[in-house]
Amino acid sequence: MPGEGVKRGKDDTLYAIRDGVVKFVQTRYTNFTGNKQIKQRVTVIDADSSRSQLKKIESDKKKIQDNLQAKEEITLEKRSAETDETEINNPKSEIIEQEQPIKMITINKEVKKAPKAK
Repeated sequence: MPGEGVKRGKDDTLYAIRDGVVKFVQTRYTNFTGNKQIKQRVTVIDADSSRSQLKKIESDKKKIQDNLQAKEEITLEKRSAETDETEINNPKSEIIEQEQPIKMITINKEVKKAPKAK
C-alpha cells in the first residue's frame, strides 16, 4: 500500500514522488467485515528530515509494542484472577485411599468343545 511520498500507478506499481529514504511499515486495520489485517505500507522520507522522521517512526513502533505488552499483561492478570475464583468456587477433588484393595473373584468354568465331525 502506498504511504507518504509514494503513489500507485494504474497497473498497481508503487513509485516515489520525492527523493529520500524508503521505509517499509506494517500497519493494522479493521476491514469492513470486522476482521483485523496487517498490511505493509511503503513510505519515502525526505533526505533532509529522514533522521527525525525515522526517530518518530521508531518511537511510534516502540509505543505500539509497549501497548501490546501492557494488554498482554492485563489479560494474563484477568486469567489468573479468573482461575483463582474458579479454584475457590470449585475446589480440587481429593484422592481417597482405600483401606483394603478390591479383589476380583474369578470362576473357573470348563468349556465343553463340540465333537469333531468325521
